[in-house]
Amino acid sequence: QNYCNVGSLDRCTTNAAFEDLLRKHVIKSAPAMNTINKFPHVPDAAALKRDFMQIAKGDPDIQASDILLCSEPPFFCDLFLELGKPIFGYIGNPFGAYLLPGEEQENFYASFFNTLAADGRNTFACVSPYLSALIYWHSGVQVTTLQPLGLYTQASYRPAHNNVLVTKQVFLLWDVACVLNSFVGTLRETQGHAPMGPGGLTWNHTRFVPITELRDRSWRNWGRHRAAVLLPYDPQQMVFYELYGMSMPLLVPSLELLPYFTRMGYTNLQDFAYKRPGWSAPEGELRYNWTE
Repeated sequence: QNYCNVGSLDRCTTNAAFEDLLRKHVIKSAPAMNTINKFPHVPDAAALKRDFMQIAKGDPDIQASDILLCSEPPFFCDLFLELGKPIFGYIGNPFGAYLLPGEEQENFYASFFNTLAADGRNTFACVSPYLSALIYWHSGVQVTTLQPLGLYTQASYRPAHNNVLVTKQVFLLWDVACVLNSFVGTLRETQGHAPMGPGGLTWNHTRFVPITELRDRSWRNWGRHRAAVLLPYDPQQMVFYELYGMSMPLLVPSLELLPYFTRMGYTNLQDFAYKRPGWSAPEGELRYNWTE
């Protein structure tokens, strides 16, 4: 469920002290303000930073490192400030992720503007133009977009059957794979009532398979499918870059339907409608107010 060891990358920490730190300070699932979404949060960011520093200052690997990398959540970049080392941040989450609404977010946005981004030794980038615009809305800092290539999958599109993947569905208003399979079943029934060419006979036997129900969940197996239906529950998702990077044909919602899929996503929660105190993006640059 996280990217430290997905695909056997073997990047998960084996440091028991840091594992205990996260268990102590990070609540894995807590309700958002809308009472619908549930996401991780840190109830006391200051206490987390204090406990982190006690461990980090005595950790030989951190002391020997040349540069520190932070990613999820972005405010973990702030934990590294007192260590006096260059920081590289690659941001793929809501900028205020894990922080409680209000003052703690505002403090982080101010720290990012005044200290983290102002230090020439540090470098920050994010995964999408949308997220870059949000970071600017929150903090006043313009962060470069470097979209993922998904090369770590080491997989290519090599279709071996007619099955079509359906990506993870977070908001269960209806079962999309079931609806699509029902539609294909109806098409098959029409074969007995109307003449069809060979193409129709072939494609009307397509089966839509939820990606979460695959027995073989390897990226290589993803590439064996004929196409993928992308159900975007957030404006930036790694699964898009992974499928796109292996040249998988993608079936995506139209521009008109897209907001219905992403409006309740993590990035757009009202919980994150806070800015650096004293900052407001010029209307000519970002004219929309925060909204889910």
